[in-house]
Amino acid sequence: MFHTSIPFGYTVIYLVLLGSIVTGGLLLLVGFWKRIRTLKRLGAFLATSGVGLLSADAYFNSLMDWNPLIRSDELITGTWADERETITLHPDHRVDYHSWNEGFSGIWSRSDWNLKLQAEGVDSQMRFVSYDGELRLMTNPPDDPDGWNGVVGLERVLEDAQR
Repeated sequence: MFHTSIPFGYTVIYLVLLGSIVTGGLLLLVGFWKRIRTLKRLGAFLATSGVGLLSADAYFNSLMDWNPLIRSDELITGTWADERETITLHPDHRVDYHSWNEGFSGIWSRSDWNLKLQAEGVDSQMRFVSYDGELRLMTNPPDDPDGWNGVVGLERVLEDAQR
């Protein structure tokens, strides 16, 4: 997926890819017309690269749901982790957070897909998203999806996901 927070950045990216496809097609035509093998190869490379990148971008964008439907808190209670941090959301709305440089216990609350953690000196906003049908917990969600860094968030630990 392409990520940019530059104003009109996506427009520039898609115009470059479209230009690659058009240029590749034109080079293919000229290569066949003038029987120049190098132009045919370059045209095929540019056209297929542009089509492939646009297709991959469309596919990966279709996997991401920024506003998943979470019907109950039971769907999110349990342990969420990656290699850097672990968050345990208890059914009684207590939370335990651990990372390599920080740890705290407090309370959590949820509003739709937004998660709020509160403890002494901590007031943190997080967000649930769905990637390929699986809930993920973004610990540092962007204010605007256009500024997203591509990290889909913490995964639910297997023991909890099997409940």
